[in-house]
Amino acid sequence: MQVSIALEDALSEDVRALIAALDAYLRSIEDEGYFMSAEELAKTDAAVFVARVDGKAVACGAMRRHPGGIGELKRMFTLPEYQGKGIAGRIVRAIEALARREGLTQLVLETGSHHPWAWRLYEREGFTRCGPVLDYPDVAWSVFYEKKIERVPLAIAVESPLQDEVRALIADLNDYLLSLTPPEGCHHLTVEQMARPDTTVFVVRDGGKAIGCGALKRHADGIGEVKRMWTNPAYQGRGIGGQVLDRIIALAKQEGLTKLVLETGDRHPAAWRIYERAGFRRCGPVLDYPDVHWSVFYEKELERTPA
Repeated sequence: MQVSIALEDALSEDVRALIAALDAYLRSIEDEGYFMSAEELAKTDAAVFVARVDGKAVACGAMRRHPGGIGELKRMFTLPEYQGKGIAGRIVRAIEALARREGLTQLVLETGSHHPWAWRLYEREGFTRCGPVLDYPDVAWSVFYEKKIERVPLAIAVESPLQDEVRALIADLNDYLLSLTPPEGCHHLTVEQMARPDTTVFVVRDGGKAIGCGALKRHADGIGEVKRMWTNPAYQGRGIGGQVLDRIIALAKQEGLTKLVLETGDRHPAAWRIYERAGFRRCGPVLDYPDVHWSVFYEKELERTPA
């Protein structure tokens, strides 16, 4: 039996068929749960995994992203004739791996009060029972689980940008940005500008190799700006950008800054998710940036860290 598990379109015919089979099963046991449709999965930007045996779609599971670094397991189902073969566990592990790559810190789920086989699955995968999660009501037919996600441990430190490795990172970042946005829409700090006293640069290293960076640039009136956020493509999807952003936020709070702002591109949804998970909100143009269609702006109010 050859099993493959991959991300697939929530609106594909195979996913629709699996979800229809799941809904029919849940209704047959009079489950009171809320059934999220394939259309709703697609609208919420959920990641949908499908397991195939010799090419046939036999199981599915999804992760819905929520603010605060939380991922929610949804629509877990395996066709009856393929149950008991460990396929569901493999889907859960695929979801967890994706959550870890995206820098999520917790997985949660709601299941039924009469699904002991599902409880055993989640408990084998390291989930623990908890109280109600997200906005679910505390009702008799719901059982809730959660699992903390460990972030990838890397060395992140303040360094001078005037190093060949950091120059190479910034060159890669500039090339990437210019592939998506015309030069007149880019606002690149040079390495020399990053080395000025008003800017602090964090460098991420893996075994001594520089693989990512980010900077805090200070402005008047207690405003800090997030700049030059970049992770080597081979390391993207592991939550590294979120870790760098955490360090920038912590430094800004320590220095008594009252607000962080940033400008990013209109074709950078992965970056938007990082900022939104960290509590940034969309806003109008910040500082002296022009109001142009290829710019997206964010801000975050800060509370000073007690000394």
